[in-house]
Amino acid sequence: APGGARLEASAQPTQTWWQLHARRLDSATAIATVLTAGAVVSATVVLQTALCFALCWGPFGAWSRWRLGKLNAAFPRFPAGTFLANIVACALLGGAIVLGWSLRAGSLECRILQGFVVGFCGALSTVSTFVSELNVLSLSDSYRYGVVSVLCASGTFLAIVGGAVLGQGVTGADLEGSCTA
Repeated sequence: APGGARLEASAQPTQTWWQLHARRLDSATAIATVLTAGAVVSATVVLQTALCFALCWGPFGAWSRWRLGKLNAAFPRFPAGTFLANIVACALLGGAIVLGWSLRAGSLECRILQGFVVGFCGALSTVSTFVSELNVLSLSDSYRYGVVSVLCASGTFLAIVGGAVLGQGVTGADLEGSCTA
């Protein structure tokens, strides 16, 4: 019986270092995340710079990008998740530019908006993923995906900003001293 017990114990698969320490690593990651978030929020409250606001917005853009990226598996010949992420980022960027026309340069609202553009929109739109996907797709799919992406992203941005310019009759002189001049 004692020999059988040894056999059962040795028949169990051995665990890797990561498996043995996963709980500690998860706890350490959670603590590091909370401390980092606290430092970023504290710096943002004290410094109120566009960079600090970008650090606050960035994780939300990255998370959104990651969630949208899950759609890529459903359409292997056209990465829909990356496409949507880039189109939404261009639409938000265009809207932020139009909104920035009504904000005074250097104001707190302007710095928050600039942080949103750099942090959220920058993390949401990913040129590196776009280029990587162009390299993985077949030549014909790559051309189709690239042309459709560039045309739709540019068209979305131009429709929002151009529509506002035409609708409001905005000129360069009107933008003097604005957040997005």
